[in-house]
Amino acid sequence: MAISYNEIIEKYDCTMIDKTIYDIINNSYQKKKFGFTSIEDNHQTIVYMLLNFDVEDRDTLAGISMLPMVIVEHNPKLKYSDEVYCIVSRVGDSILSQDVKGDSE
Repeated sequence: MAISYNEIIEKYDCTMIDKTIYDIINNSYQKKKFGFTSIEDNHQTIVYMLLNFDVEDRDTLAGISMLPMVIVEHNPKLKYSDEVYCIVSRVGDSILSQDVKGDSE
């Protein structure tokens, strides 16, 4: 069953970071990489996402992936970036790594 965007934003936080921070800390997190294209202007953006927890299923991962996409689409400074970097954590949890390992690029 698909998870609604409202359920996702109640359970998960997305923090945008820069490439330098990503490069320094990415080995301690589960990594996901995906691209999306804006329906308004066909601009493509690659998202490099770090997770400090294990994703339970594909529906949850799909829902979590909406978080950086919405942030990019609504932030004029990020909207036309070719690449963006972020950390996703559960609401109330620290964004610091909990020694989650995994690489799914």
